[in-house]
Amino acid sequence: MISYLRIACCFSFLPFLSPVNSSFTPLSQTSSPPFLGQKCISSEKTTLLQLKRDLSAATPETSHQPSSGSLLTSWKPNTDCCSWEGVTCHEVTTHVIGLNLSGHNLSGLVNSINFLNLPYLERLNLVNCNLGEIPSFVEKLGGLVELDLSNNKIHGNVPKWVWLCNLIEGSIPTLPISISFLSLAKNKLTGEIPLSFCSMSNLTILDTCYNYLTGQIPKCLEVLGDTLIVLNLRKNRFFGLMPWNFTKDCSLETLNLYGNQLIGKIPKSLTHCKRLQV
Repeated sequence: MISYLRIACCFSFLPFLSPVNSSFTPLSQTSSPPFLGQKCISSEKTTLLQLKRDLSAATPETSHQPSSGSLLTSWKPNTDCCSWEGVTCHEVTTHVIGLNLSGHNLSGLVNSINFLNLPYLERLNLVNCNLGEIPSFVEKLGGLVELDLSNNKIHGNVPKWVWLCNLIEGSIPTLPISISFLSLAKNKLTGEIPLSFCSMSNLTILDTCYNYLTGQIPKCLEVLGDTLIVLNLRKNRFFGLMPWNFTKDCSLETLNLYGNQLIGKIPKSLTHCKRLQV
């Protein structure tokens, strides 16, 4: 399983969140600092050299994609792989923890097992790699934290394992107010729904089901009633009244509050939600 995986991509599915105390550096900017007498792990170096050979055998399908020879010239057998372009090593253990393959044609390597020989890999940049699907090896990279699949040709269904890879703990972090789709379902989140959610004027889907969230549901969420299509707060520990005054422009199609500790009456204004189906 992949813990705390955050995926950046240009197609429509939710980026998974990393822990609150993590710091995110764009994958395209990661590189190893100078090493003082430290060398990378020999087995990982062998894996990277094999990967280079595989990349060299893959012919770019478009002229704007560089060949492996132009970007991986620093990947030489007689040099330390921690100094190679696109490779980031841990400062203490020297294990390879970051790999930037942006711009290389990986269309024929989606099932490659070479990546599995980098067990400490945390960051993987596959931007603009001519991928038509999410690589199958990603599921097996148990330590992967950040994966960038932007600017590819990925289509079809998102693999089921993607939706099972998080066990996020703690409170909900501060999130961009521009979010339109937010699913934090089936994690171990605690605390209350942040009031900052009420400023997410583009939010259409909010799903926090199967967590340990508590407190009262913020009344200010009613301002999102005209944009929210799905509100799923099922199986948490919310208590108190159902506080909203829905307007005639209510856009809700799904409202799920099952398995909480709410009391009182269902507000009459819910009849304004003419699109409600669930």
